[in-house]
Amino acid sequence: MTFSPGPPWAQTTFTPLLQNQVHLWLFSIVYIRHPERFLQILPEDEAERFRKYRQKQHRDSFLIRRGFLRIILSRYLKKDPAKIRFSSNSFGKPVVVGNNDRINFSLSHSKELIILALTLEKLVGADIQYNEPSVKFMNIATRFFSDTEIRQLELKSPDRRLAAFYRLWTGKEAYIKGLGMGLSYGLSSFALYEVEESKSFNLVDPLQNKSHEWQIIQVPVPAGYCAALAVPREKYDIRYYFNELNNWPRSP
Repeated sequence: MTFSPGPPWAQTTFTPLLQNQVHLWLFSIVYIRHPERFLQILPEDEAERFRKYRQKQHRDSFLIRRGFLRIILSRYLKKDPAKIRFSSNSFGKPVVVGNNDRINFSLSHSKELIILALTLEKLVGADIQYNEPSVKFMNIATRFFSDTEIRQLELKSPDRRLAAFYRLWTGKEAYIKGLGMGLSYGLSSFALYEVEESKSFNLVDPLQNKSHEWQIIQVPVPAGYCAALAVPREKYDIRYYFNELNNWPRSP
């Protein structure tokens, strides 16, 4: 079996990242073969984290996520994936050490899927979530959403609320990742208004006073998932890629 998410995702190995582009990569951990081969490119601190997982499925998931990130980044950085080093800002957002090309990235995973967004000299945030049917989403919304977002959910018909919740959730997560501040920013401090026709969101953020400078869009992903991308408001050429990595290390 092979992973094929369908349009607009196209299978590829690598294309250069240009200034006006966003490269989105989608990957499924289900179809990867022999995840233990990725252990060879992990530094000791990540290998130690790997060894702390007791269940094989968790160990494999960790290996695949870290391997995927390193292998894809290595193509853009023109660097051995084992030699890539990461640090983080004061809020925990990971960045590449010695990143002379100033490539920014945002990685997210949920259940079987991983999404990676890359930009050149631009802030970027991405998030993906599996739409768990049993989740008590209105309880979560009451705790983390703004009043206007809760009202948006209440106005939806009951059969549409779950997907609407996850669209808002991924949009909000992508935005705070783009800011580089994570959950420390406070999800209820700003509001998203879904624009269904354009599959995007309008942002109102009193703390930033620059809401118009961000664009948050929904990313097409396989059924049962929602994903979003947040970038500064400019005109971008968004490229959608996927790769199984089963031929690595012969090819990415």
